[in-house]
Amino acid sequence: MLRDAEPGFFSLRHLEKLEKMRKDAKVPLYPGCNVTKLEVDLMLLDLKSTHGLSDKGFEDMFYVLEKLLPSPNELPRTT
Repeated sequence: MLRDAEPGFFSLRHLEKLEKMRKDAKVPLYPGCNVTKLEVDLMLLDLKSTHGLSDKGFEDMFYVLEKLLPSPNELPRTT
């Protein structure tokens, strides 16, 4: 599978992104939560694409979620 990776896949930029994703897979959304930061990122992006949310609608959804979640939390500010 790694042999099939596109040229430049192992660039420093890609490796940094992969490392961030690996770390985010271990960070809970907020203390005591069973959902990780990476899971939330993926769920929200899936929701956006499945329902065809506009960028503005997506931003508005983040605003509401930020108000609903306890502080501190790891809700991404952008995707």
